[in-house]
Amino acid sequence: MKKILSVLAVFSIILMMSGCEIVTNETKTQVSYVSLGDNDSFAVIEVALKAEKIVKVHIDELQYMEKTDQIICVPNSDKYFSKEVEMESGEKKISCLASKRENNVEYSKKMKAYGKATKTLEEGYLAIEKYATGKTIKDLEELINNKENDKVLDAVSGATLSGTKNYISAIIETAKKIK
Repeated sequence: MKKILSVLAVFSIILMMSGCEIVTNETKTQVSYVSLGDNDSFAVIEVALKAEKIVKVHIDELQYMEKTDQIICVPNSDKYFSKEVEMESGEKKISCLASKRENNVEYSKKMKAYGKATKTLEEGYLAIEKYATGKTIKDLEELINNKENDKVLDAVSGATLSGTKNYISAIIETAKKIK
């Protein structure tokens, strides 16, 4: 009788577990290459998800920049990732593909000169990354749904980038690709 009860108990447990979803603590990562609306750059968005929570975000953008001693170009830019560009003045200059984040100091100088930026590009990226970390996809969707960019900027403390809503959207889309 004890054997029969033991067997029945084991089968009962197995039947109960077969209807349960087993959740692991596995962290999954996805990288996406995204156009954020302009034609001269693209973003590289990395998102790590653990269960339903975003546990890591990394943002960078690649763009052709005028090749100078201060600009760090991507590898092989001397062969494949550089091009001659005609400036508005008619002068021709060499541009290379470069990371905005790696060239934060130089790129931020341009942001300050042209857009009156008060913070660096990297500070904006870090604020967005910090905001998204710990959130769910649903949390981020609620932030951007039916909101103007200014409202999103207000919610993401420390972010002053005009495209903050686009970055959050790219994080959402990247996170959704994680299987």
